[in-house]
Amino acid sequence: TFICTNEDNEQVALEAKIDIKTGKLIWTIISNAEQSLRAAVATSQMASMLHDNPRNLAYRKAIEKSLTLFQCQYQRTPNLVLDIGCGTGLLSMYAAYAGAPHVVGCELFP
Repeated sequence: TFICTNEDNEQVALEAKIDIKTGKLIWTIISNAEQSLRAAVATSQMASMLHDNPRNLAYRKAIEKSLTLFQCQYQRTPNLVLDIGCGTGLLSMYAAYAGAPHVVGCELFP
């Protein structure tokens, strides 16, 4: 989703989709109601997830183990960790703390 300003100086949300037949990028306008609904849904569970310490500890250990296994198998650290749907960025931070040299977090609702 990309937020821009139209010719009437109003903010407009655009969504990019790829046409699977042509491979071309298609931009469509998202209505304010749709954008608000998506943002509400995306953020509704973030607070409870951040306070779920057993869940977060399990994710942290899994990320640390994954990086360790990668290092053992390939004798090097991964070049990049990509966190798609990063939300608050907690798991991205765990990857950085675990030694990933580069971490990129992507979030639809920044």
